[in-house]
Amino acid sequence: MRLASQATRFDLSTTLFPTRPDLTLTSRLFWPTLIALSAGVLLVQLPGPHATAWHFFELAADLLVGGGPVGDGTGLHLYRDHPEFQFGPLSIVAALPFTLLGETLGEWVVLPAASIAGLVVVWLLIDTLELLAPGRLAARPGVALVAGATIVVTWGDVAVRTAHIDDALALLAVAAAVRWVAMDRATATTVALAVAAAAKPWAVVFVALAAVPSGGRRWSRPVVAAAAAVLTWAPFILVEPATLDTRDFEIANDPTSVL
Repeated sequence: MRLASQATRFDLSTTLFPTRPDLTLTSRLFWPTLIALSAGVLLVQLPGPHATAWHFFELAADLLVGGGPVGDGTGLHLYRDHPEFQFGPLSIVAALPFTLLGETLGEWVVLPAASIAGLVVVWLLIDTLELLAPGRLAARPGVALVAGATIVVTWGDVAVRTAHIDDALALLAVAAAVRWVAMDRATATTVALAVAAAAKPWAVVFVALAAVPSGGRRWSRPVVAAAAAVLTWAPFILVEPATLDTRDFEIANDPTSVL
């Protein structure tokens, strides 16, 4: 009984950092190249239009803590007067620490933080491939480098040009969920998918991945992930039913958007 208990015990360190051969992958230049590329994408975009959507998060975070324009709904009423907020409450909470740094400093801190998140996504996806096909990427260093560079450059549009931290958070959580699917970790996968959907509503399409890991309650996990995301909206909807009223709102899609 004792051995069985030890074998089934949830080991957080193993879940986050499984014991496997070191993932140098391609060469010693792989990560330095991607880090330099990420920094370059950040620096190149700073002189031009950047953080074009960050003001939405600043305003939402301000309203959440009782600030913002006079007459606008604050606190749990914030979505009532701002249907243009196309992100979940979790994204507002994630933005709050950066907004507390002030308008200028907060923006300058969130951009490199979001850029680093892109590198984490690359690591998560590469680690997933290593789990599913050990050694395959290491045998194809050029493919791994091109794939990683493509993600980093594209991520610059999310992290720097627009500062869509809601999309960045959702994509990061989905990448983590995919990795945990490969590790056959049902609970971690479900939590990650709930985080993704709570950050950005479109990410709810990925909750079906929660059913992939083996174990009990397989088909209820997607429901749990979706329900957990919905619960983050519950206080806003209960206090302000107009939170979901978007009948008179139209959003214009930016033709330059990659999302």
